[in-house]
Amino acid sequence: MSIVQEMQYIQNWSKSLLDICDTLEKIIDSWNSTFPENHPLNSDFPGLAPLTLEEIASAVFTSDWEQSLYEKTASNIPFNEEAHQLMHEFKLYTEKLENAIGKLPDMDWKSTKHRIKVIRLLAERGLKLSTLPTE
Repeated sequence: MSIVQEMQYIQNWSKSLLDICDTLEKIIDSWNSTFPENHPLNSDFPGLAPLTLEEIASAVFTSDWEQSLYEKTASNIPFNEEAHQLMHEFKLYTEKLENAIGKLPDMDWKSTKHRIKVIRLLAERGLKLSTLPTE
């Protein structure tokens, strides 16, 4: 693969990942605004979060962004194809960019919002790198 082709791939992955980060940030902001900071369902609650990002996205999509339904949905989160696909692409593009331009540090102990911000920075770096002259 030529350097030009590789840069095009990096640019496409970066743009897609930035769009996904935008969506995930809206999901997290909507979710967290429903629960006080010290509520266990808040995604930034200290300690281990009780729900994964995919579960939160599933609850939001299943509730059709209706915040009054989040807590009810959180107790019985159905599988949501849109959330599953979003998380699959989030992981895929993150992995592709990490392999192309550098690995991210271990962020298991960081909040969900912080992890999304760090991955956004990776995508922004990829976009910047992909627009540099190749000569």
